[in-house]
Amino acid sequence: MQSAWPLGSRIAIMAMNWWLLMAGLGAIASAAGHAFAGEKMFHRPMRAALSDRLQQGVLDNLWHIVTVHFAVSGIALFFFGLGRGDALLAWAVGLQFAAYAAVALGISLHLGAVTRLPQWMLFAVVALLTAVGASSPQGGVR
Repeated sequence: MQSAWPLGSRIAIMAMNWWLLMAGLGAIASAAGHAFAGEKMFHRPMRAALSDRLQQGVLDNLWHIVTVHFAVSGIALFFFGLGRGDALLAWAVGLQFAAYAAVALGISLHLGAVTRLPQWMLFAVVALLTAVGASSPQGGVR
């Protein structure tokens, strides 16, 4: 019998987890926002306010570590969404973003309004999407 698929039975269908794919895109959006908008709005002014070169270097180091972490987390979540990875690792990334959301929300409230540091909302969305995706049947694909 002739296969309906153009390449016959040689095609392997990969289980995709859309929750984790969307969480990965959210984490990549966090990295992009941090690298581009945050660079102009926060990093440059904070760096200019520091006169000590060592303090400037520490700020630069921390700033770029956060950007890299967001990007690597997003790439990892994206691969988990493609069925490559472990749900436990997805949970670890999701818990990190939940912690980021809690910290940013707490500081935002301390500054007087829930919207003072609005990035907590994106962090929370990434955490929630990751939790749903990691606990779904496709989330445990190894």
